[in-house]
Amino acid sequence: MHSPHAMILEGFSSLLIFLAVYLFCCWILSRLGRKFQVGSFGTFCIPFYNLYLLCQCARITPLWILGFFVPILNLVPAVYLWGTLAARLGKDFWLWGILTGLFGIPALFLAFDDSMPVANPELPFP
Repeated sequence: MHSPHAMILEGFSSLLIFLAVYLFCCWILSRLGRKFQVGSFGTFCIPFYNLYLLCQCARITPLWILGFFVPILNLVPAVYLWGTLAARLGKDFWLWGILTGLFGIPALFLAFDDSMPVANPELPFP
């Protein structure tokens, strides 16, 4: 059995790891936001508001955020949001939208490549 000190240290280290991963994800989202001139790192650190900012980047209604709270069906708004973001950066909607299921790897590419917003993105839906 663990001592109380060991359990506190375990919990604290888990919290630090979670915080580091969360801040890294916020930084990636803020890099995307910078491409669209939306938000800052601090605003992308606010939970759920960062989804609103991504909707602004994608130029879609923030009502899509509600879909993220429906288990399993939340894949639909995720694909639509990330696909639209990718299309606005000149990438293929379906390819990048579907790739969102791969642990955020597409977000890294979108945030760190040299793509910039295009005037007339090819979107499958208006």
